[in-house]
Amino acid sequence: MAAISKVIFFGFNDITAGAAALAAEVGFETLIVSNTSQANRVTENGQSFNDAVLAAKAESIISDDITTPEVVKALGDMNSSVAISVGAPWIFTKEYIKDVLKGNILNLHGTKLPKDRGGTIYSWLIFMGHRTGMCLLHQLTDKIDRGVIVGYEEFIWSTANRKPADYMKQYATENVAFLGTFFNKIKAEGLEINDAIIPEYLSSYWPRLDARINGWVNWDWSAQEIERFVCAFDDPYAGARTRWNDKVIILKEAYSQATDGYTHPFQRGIVHRKNKNWITISANGGELIVCSVTDIEGNDIKGQIKVGDILYTTNEDLVQTRTRVPKK
Repeated sequence: MAAISKVIFFGFNDITAGAAALAAEVGFETLIVSNTSQANRVTENGQSFNDAVLAAKAESIISDDITTPEVVKALGDMNSSVAISVGAPWIFTKEYIKDVLKGNILNLHGTKLPKDRGGTIYSWLIFMGHRTGMCLLHQLTDKIDRGVIVGYEEFIWSTANRKPADYMKQYATENVAFLGTFFNKIKAEGLEINDAIIPEYLSSYWPRLDARINGWVNWDWSAQEIERFVCAFDDPYAGARTRWNDKVIILKEAYSQATDGYTHPFQRGIVHRKNKNWITISANGGELIVCSVTDIEGNDIKGQIKVGDILYTTNEDLVQTRTRVPKK
């Protein structure tokens, strides 16, 4: 096993801020590499990039290009280092991984690989109703989410989580603790990456999503399916969308519930009850309570919607939801 003296984080976010401090506590040299955009962010706890660097007693470098001589020099001897991609915004080429990083780079991932590969993972897990989450480290390669799994820890999602922002917050907390355990292990035992094979016949992949393209509500779905769909595109995303009086409107904070008696398919999408805090919409097998209804500029329009109004999504809108979003 290779002895490790330095931990390098590619990408800056809440996980990086917490995990870098733990790596330093264990006794590792630490380096945080960020691009300009991420370095300008503030964590959930109000930490700036500079605050996190100081708290972790880390070295840091900000660059939108990780191939520059300055970045390569800052990385140092990769034979005694391990790099971890934590939401890294760069594409790591096969040559960069081999020649610069010496293969010693891991990726932090949030699903049970090889299942559920891809992007926008919080939306997909809400769609599918998953109750267990995953902290997982695998070797980063030039093929998406296909490297050898180095370590993992399963956890249960809080029942209080409803929208992606809720899942992101818990995911950060779970992964900081997971990485802390990992750092203690490799400090004591070193790092070994074997040649274990991940069986591809167990794999699945879900593409990246964009609420503005994929977020149109299909009123033929069940009330529960629509609830999950609206939750999946809730904060920090742009919200699910439908139409009212020829205008695009944004739905967030949705809850489904059963109703007494039969409702005909023609009743789906009709606003049949409202108060000052929400509107209630007839849906397949129940009804949908929606607390946030805005126009595309973000203005609250609940007060303008009347009982008996119909929310609808056109066939053209629904066709658009099947469009694949290119990776930026």
